[in-house]
Amino acid sequence: MPEPVRLGPAELKQQYGLSVRLAARVGSLLKRRIGLSAMVLERAGPGSPMERMLLSAALARPARKLSSERLQQESQAAGGEERLAVEDWQDWQVIVLEEELEAEEGWRVAGTELVQRPVGPGSFLAHVPGLEDTSDLFTPGEIRRLKLEAVAGADLARRRSAIRQLALSPAPAREKILVYVGLLTDSESAVRAEAVSGLEALGLRSDVASTLRELAEGDGPQRILAARRLSALISGGSGLEGYVIVRSLLGGMERESELPAREAMLAALGAAAPLLAQHAPECQAAVRLIVQQLRERPAELGGEADRALAALADRSSVAALRQLWELVQSESEPAARVHLLGFLCQKTLPEDLARPVIERSAEQLAALTSNDEQALRLGHLLAGRGDLAAEALLSAYPRAHPLQRTFMVQLLDRLASRGEPKADARIKQAVGDLFLSLLQGGERAVRLAVLEGNLCSDRELDQELRRQLIHEMMANLKEYHHPRTRGLVESTVARIGIPALGPLMEIIETGVRPHEREMALQFLGKVFQRVDKPGPEIARESAAVMALCWKLAQGECVDLEKTALVALADVGACPFVPGEVLLEISRSLRDALKHARRPFEVLRALGTLSANPATPLEERLNTATLFLQLFRSDMPQVSTRMSESGSEPVLELGHEILAYTEMMPTLLQGFESICISPEIPMGVRERVVEALRLKWRAVMEFREVWGPANITRLLGVLRTIAASLETQSKDRLKIFQALTAEVQDPGVLAAVGEICAHAPSDASIRSALPDFLDRVLAYWTEGGRMGREESLRVLRSLGQMMAVKPEGRDVSRMGRLRERVIALLYDALREKVPGVGDVLRGLSQNPELPERQRNEIVERLAGLSSLGRRDAGTRGRGP
Repeated sequence: MPEPVRLGPAELKQQYGLSVRLAARVGSLLKRRIGLSAMVLERAGPGSPMERMLLSAALARPARKLSSERLQQESQAAGGEERLAVEDWQDWQVIVLEEELEAEEGWRVAGTELVQRPVGPGSFLAHVPGLEDTSDLFTPGEIRRLKLEAVAGADLARRRSAIRQLALSPAPAREKILVYVGLLTDSESAVRAEAVSGLEALGLRSDVASTLRELAEGDGPQRILAARRLSALISGGSGLEGYVIVRSLLGGMERESELPAREAMLAALGAAAPLLAQHAPECQAAVRLIVQQLRERPAELGGEADRALAALADRSSVAALRQLWELVQSESEPAARVHLLGFLCQKTLPEDLARPVIERSAEQLAALTSNDEQALRLGHLLAGRGDLAAEALLSAYPRAHPLQRTFMVQLLDRLASRGEPKADARIKQAVGDLFLSLLQGGERAVRLAVLEGNLCSDRELDQELRRQLIHEMMANLKEYHHPRTRGLVESTVARIGIPALGPLMEIIETGVRPHEREMALQFLGKVFQRVDKPGPEIARESAAVMALCWKLAQGECVDLEKTALVALADVGACPFVPGEVLLEISRSLRDALKHARRPFEVLRALGTLSANPATPLEERLNTATLFLQLFRSDMPQVSTRMSESGSEPVLELGHEILAYTEMMPTLLQGFESICISPEIPMGVRERVVEALRLKWRAVMEFREVWGPANITRLLGVLRTIAASLETQSKDRLKIFQALTAEVQDPGVLAAVGEICAHAPSDASIRSALPDFLDRVLAYWTEGGRMGREESLRVLRSLGQMMAVKPEGRDVSRMGRLRERVIALLYDALREKVPGVGDVLRGLSQNPELPERQRNEIVERLAGLSSLGRRDAGTRGRGP
């Protein structure tokens, strides 16, 4: 019969997690001699139906007698599903679960059945004479002596003899079972094996008994196999057999020395979780043993121990979690403590347990002296605990070990900026305040972690805090010269958006550090590029920023002129800048060009403004005319002179080189923007195309000498203009003819291929393509010119040209050329040229190819894929 739990309020709250109010109600019931069983208290956690039932008014009212029917009605009204009962115990009434009463009956029946089972032929009892009646051989005193000798005897042989004699005695089966089960955890393996034999004599299944003997006395491999068999046996055995298995596992685990056997026993304990959850002492013992494995061999046994703990926590969640928390508080080994805290952080914790666990985890993380795998795991688990973890990390940060500060900053940034659920505004502000203080005086690595984070760009931060953060980020850039770091700060400022303009302009106008002012200028354009909803306020801000940039570009600070012109161009590219502002700035730039100290930056700004649709058309045409004049003018001859640097001669180039390195790229970029703009008149576009075509021919015929970079830029501009839908057919043909004069350059072939892919229906292209293909195939298929390095680029270009649909008399000719191209692709496929399969897949979806060719390509690729899988399977099987 379950007894009532009689503990004080503190013990009730600690052991069962009861609320203060429920602990008071339990005391009131005890005064009326009404007790609660342990299983009822386990289910009475805060917010549970059991708690609501126990706190109901019906149980508060005095009553002489509490009935099971009344109790069940109150339980159902509270939403409970358990079947409750009231049982008498001495002069008490005890509220119990009906399952407890059924379990007691089950144990009684199981014990009776064990005794009543016929003795198996393999049992040692079958060969003992006088088995039928041994009552005259054993007095009650003799039975007591045998029990004492079996449990506490000093001589191993006498203990084993006592266990065997006890099996023959007329002692009640329950007494024998209790003795034998207690001996399953004995330190002597022979005693454990003898106890198993005694249980087998009482009817324990022979397969279970033999497995338990192997677990007790077998060698290493036998113990491993025994533990693995027990994992299966425990799920199919009776209640008592399962209990015997659990006790044997606990005894074996406590003394096992070999890792593989301990690992197998941990797995068996995990399988025994449903049974362990019904027996609190054994469950607690199992948890202690599992933690011991973590303490001794965390690397080897950590995974299996975690799985076993998880199984126990799932079955007996509150009790197991509270026990683990108690063990954490007394654990002296840091590695085991970190592991257990990580385990607890993964679980759904009771409300009163969650905060202390998270706070202790944050303190533990802060105290670690290395960022090993366990530290990283604990940190990432904390990152999933929301605002509670953020508060704990903020509290622990001042005491953090230097090696942990960077990691903790990363965790705080993640919690405050990307946490799920979204972080509270109060938490964001607190983390932002910490980050500001770190930017002002933290270690270099910590400041870099703040710069790399996302919180500083969060628009929910207080405006004043955001302003201070921007000031400190800009000040820190003096120390961080790496382009990636500057890019991180730039993207952070850009994400802040328009609210960042005030602090940036404040730095530009009143800053005392030149590098900060320069960086702030560079970031201005990036802020406007992120604007997605322009309006009157944005237009006013952009006008003010452009006015400031133009003011600086006119020489107020010589060091800022170049940067101011670049920022002017970046902001001027935004379509929401007022047209009158763009017109005024563009005219001023053009007027200043003749006497400008930075003519090439002025040209770049002019080109950018001319590409903006918001700039008045007339002004854009004026810029285009200026660019054409400069483009058609003769390039200057670059002067050179020799000097010495130490003992080495050095060739110095005159400033004329800037016309090639600065002006020409600016003009080419401007022409590209002009020609793809739909507002530009056709006549202007034709003039630009003609100028570009003539320049290309001059460069290709070496009448003008350009560097490779500018030739590549010119080719890219011609390709972009020819592929644009705004380009007329006759202008596209001019570019096509200019480019197709060259067949030996893979870069030119790539440009022609992209033009064909973007304008497959252009009649002029369709008529000119066959001749070009003839020349390309003749050049690249003769003399082995198509090496492995050039082959993919050439073949991809040829594949793009296949998108053009032939017409008239060119249909049959184009068909033959297409056959040759596909044959080349098949050859490359056989030679395993990387990327050729993608080209063929693209052709298989090209509607301009006959269906027969498309089907053949699909079949070839499918066959190749199937062959590859067979080869992989053959390699996997080995010889």
